[in-house]
Amino acid sequence: MVSKKCPSFLFLCLTLNWVTSGDAFLRELNDDFGHLSNVTHRRLVFQMLLHQFYLRIHNSGLLDEIGRRVPSVQSRDAAFLESIMAIGDIDEECRAEVIRIRNQYAMFQNLDIRNCAYFSWESLNGLANYRFWPYFEPFTRDATRAASQVLRTLEGRTDLLDAAGLRNELLEELELYQTLSVEQLTVLEDEVRVLLDALGPIRNDLRQCFDLVERTQTTDHERIMDFLRANCYDNK
Repeated sequence: MVSKKCPSFLFLCLTLNWVTSGDAFLRELNDDFGHLSNVTHRRLVFQMLLHQFYLRIHNSGLLDEIGRRVPSVQSRDAAFLESIMAIGDIDEECRAEVIRIRNQYAMFQNLDIRNCAYFSWESLNGLANYRFWPYFEPFTRDATRAASQVLRTLEGRTDLLDAAGLRNELLEELELYQTLSVEQLTVLEDEVRVLLDALGPIRNDLRQCFDLVERTQTTDHERIMDFLRANCYDNK
């Protein structure tokens, strides 16, 4: 029976009377929801940490690749400039023109290098921010909300005296959260797998981009050097 002191706080009093009168199903279900919330949240956070770990490892790998290839392009350009200065029997006016052309091509090479780095960053950024996180944040909100679902259900019911109906409703909600938890974790696991599958191609694309930069640089150097050896086509 509900205490006579309860009229102003019917919702809270009914809850207290049910629990203290020996019917502990609310407490048990509240514990079940709390346990599910904690377990789900830990698993979601684990997937997030795994996702972040792979991103850090891959980002480090991309930086290593860039750090290795950029000095190679720079050293080739420096050697080419030395070759320009070392060739004799060339009009200085022609040499100055070749250096001007070399500077222009070096600017294009810098743009190509920046594009290589940008395209890698853009690919990684898309995986980092536009796939995993839009799922993770609402999933964690769902897991947090599960912890207070018993109170939320009690607050939303119009018939608080129907204990059997309340129990059934809470059991259905618990089952729904359990199903939701499994589905959400599967989604995040799939997103981590998508990230892993993409890491190799992204790094391979970066290598190919730098390969193209170096091939283009070689072709440019050969063309410029031919122009220089011909004394700028005898100043045209």
